[in-house]
Formats: sequence, structure tokens, C-alpha cells
Amino acid sequence: MSDGAGEHDYSIDLASHDGLQLLRLNGEFDLRAAPDLREAILDALGAESASGPLLVDMSGLDFLDSTIISVLLTAVQRGQEMGRQLRLAGVAPHVSRILGVTGIESVLPSYPTLEEAASAEA
Repeated sequence: MSDGAGEHDYSIDLASHDGLQLLRLNGEFDLRAAPDLREAILDALGAESASGPLLVDMSGLDFLDSTIISVLLTAVQRGQEMGRQLRLAGVAPHVSRILGVTGIESVLPSYPTLEEAASAEA
């Protein structure tokens, strides 16, 4: 799901990486982006043909706020219910600090690269 219309400062694109689902996030993610991100993650987690972890590439993320943290936590819970795991990849240092302060890193694994996220053990 890409915003395409130019009215948002973000985009969400579904792709694949090494046979796994991948959501690429680009731009600024705040209250306005939360509903679109929630929908994209839940749709990806619930896809009939999907299995294995859902990778979320955050290398293009410029900003996130507490609403996005909430979306990610909800997605972790939903993934657990569905037997799937979310894995963050390409987390920039400024975003990593926010994730560390909130404690989300204890329930949502984060990896420096997509390759590491894709090959990590569950």
C-alpha cells in the first residue's frame, strides 16, 4: 500500500525477501499513518498464502511516534495468535533508541539488516 497521492509523508509497500513477506516503511509515521500501517500489517499477517515471519523494513523510516509503537505491539499480539512473528529490520539508531526506551524490543526482535532478520531463528 503506497500512499501515491502525495497527501502523506509516508509509504507502505508489500514485497518479498527470500520467500518471506516484507513491508517496507518509508517516511514519517505518526497518528495519520497508524490506520494504514495497522491495516497493512494485519492484512499481511492474515494472508492465506503467508507463513513464517513478517519482516518490517524500517530503514526508510524517518520518524515514529507512540501511536506506531501501539500498532506494532498490537501486531505482535495478533501475530502470536496466528503463529507468526514480526521482525524489524534496518532500524536506524534514533528509532532504536525509541524502541529501547519503550521496552518494545523485549517482545519485538530487531535486526540491523533484512538478511539477518530473514535468517534469524524464531
